[in-house]
Amino acid sequence: MIATAKSRGQVALGAAITILLAAATPCEAASGPALITQADLDAVAARLSPIYTDDEPVRVIDAGAYHVGVFIVGRPKRRDAQPPSADGAIGVTEGLALPGVTAVVRILKGSGAFVAGGRLVHPQPIAADDPDLAVVGHGFRSTAILGGENRHVTQGDIVVVPAGMPHGFSAVDEPLVYEVIRIDATKVLPLK
Repeated sequence: MIATAKSRGQVALGAAITILLAAATPCEAASGPALITQADLDAVAARLSPIYTDDEPVRVIDAGAYHVGVFIVGRPKRRDAQPPSADGAIGVTEGLALPGVTAVVRILKGSGAFVAGGRLVHPQPIAADDPDLAVVGHGFRSTAILGGENRHVTQGDIVVVPAGMPHGFSAVDEPLVYEVIRIDATKVLPLK
């Protein structure tokens, strides 16, 4: 199931994001809180590639049992939705299933169609030497998802993707920029 919410008028991530770390024990934190300002997010967004999909870390911290990271992702290329395959699979730009990573995605700019749930078709493991391992964590990739929910997303929408759930964009109507908070139970995401 995909959880979405409009940030306009509702509790949402605001101009500055404060990540309060999970405590190692009820009275002892792994480290202090991290403040990420709107200026921090804007600075990273300004450095995104205007041509290629780009996933850049803003900050990754050790939160005790997890590494928690804030990333800015750009998908500058439009992609029309493709008809489902004969078995009903939906083509995606980069389908992922990350068993140790929960992601909270907030659309900052643009719109598209986001697929989540179901299963990856012909999944391939993310290799240990893959440069994307440092930004997405361990998991699997595919170009199609079978049985997932396909929903339109636009600026202000938030999608919560539980660990292990296949997900990806099936269409990019307007070039996308989005924020991803990744909660990494495997602690693969490097600290920044």
